[in-house]
Amino acid sequence: QQLYHAGRFEVSGEEYEAWLQDDIRVGHWNIRPGLRLDRNNVWSQTNLSPRVAISWDVLGDQRTVINAGVNRYYGRSFYSYLLRDGRERLRETLVRTKASTPWAEATRTTNVATNRLRDVDSPYTDEWTLGVDQRVAGLVFNLKYVNRATRKDILRRKVDGPDRTLYNPNTFEYTNEGRSDAEIWTLSIASQRPWDVLGTRNSFQLSTDYTDVKRNYNSYEDSDDMFELVRLDGKLMYRYELPATQFLRPWSARLSTRTEIPALGLSWNNFFRYRAGFEGFSTGASQTIDGITAPNLTSRKYAGTWTWDANLEYRLSFPRDQEAYARIEVQNVLNRSNLTTASGTAATTMYYEPGRSFWL
Repeated sequence: QQLYHAGRFEVSGEEYEAWLQDDIRVGHWNIRPGLRLDRNNVWSQTNLSPRVAISWDVLGDQRTVINAGVNRYYGRSFYSYLLRDGRERLRETLVRTKASTPWAEATRTTNVATNRLRDVDSPYTDEWTLGVDQRVAGLVFNLKYVNRATRKDILRRKVDGPDRTLYNPNTFEYTNEGRSDAEIWTLSIASQRPWDVLGTRNSFQLSTDYTDVKRNYNSYEDSDDMFELVRLDGKLMYRYELPATQFLRPWSARLSTRTEIPALGLSWNNFFRYRAGFEGFSTGASQTIDGITAPNLTSRKYAGTWTWDANLEYRLSFPRDQEAYARIEVQNVLNRSNLTTASGTAATTMYYEPGRSFWL
């Protein structure tokens, strides 16, 4: 049982930022070099992030433009780390070996950290991109590739080992061991300008992307017992021997449409999205086999999902450039049941994406 005690903690910090950018145009070339400086009093480190973006208008008429860029980004959302740390210090874990044992007599352990956030380095991401824009037949085609390498990601990990007498089971440490590599391909087609049809103005954008991510962690905070015995598809192993969970949907496709009726002040927008399936585990009840009790995990393929969101907006103009508007938005118009994960006894506990909802 996890118990959060009432308590209070404060988070404060200071951030300083400065950046410099130039815009250089030579013939059909546009070069934008830049430099960003970041400093905060959590890590007490000064980070310099160089970046440059280059575009080449091949014929000088904006019909064919090739783009490239190289960037470095440093992580700056340190408040979330501090807030999580404060919250977790209020948590206590209660463990009992029998259901008949009162919780008041359970073994209690509190969370402790072996090092502070300021003992780790700032995480950073190096990124380079290459793309091409092509305008033809009233359409805009865009193909883009992004290569992103993240290093020194901050992870909160349980300090553990097979011999449970060595560690408080709720001892954690912060490390810079997180790393990930991502490749993203995106192709999009859009109308260059709205089409006028029977008093309406219509436009669309169709896009698809493929993403391949490799990283050495499942989440910022893996609180699972890595030395717990589990059975995956009938095979007994420690939890740390499990293959990495794969919740990434490798590709998706999106279609957005917009119809305006200027005479009535109305606009209608639709967003259709399909996302490919992914592989993961479903968690079933524990079983005792050959005297060893362990949870049962089953490999599972989750199907692809698609959703339709829509909104309708009315605008009314007033003198002196004043305007009033009303907007109604419907998410998951068809109220589709899109499964995300499954767990619980016999894997009967299912988790779904939100159903139909209305916003005004």
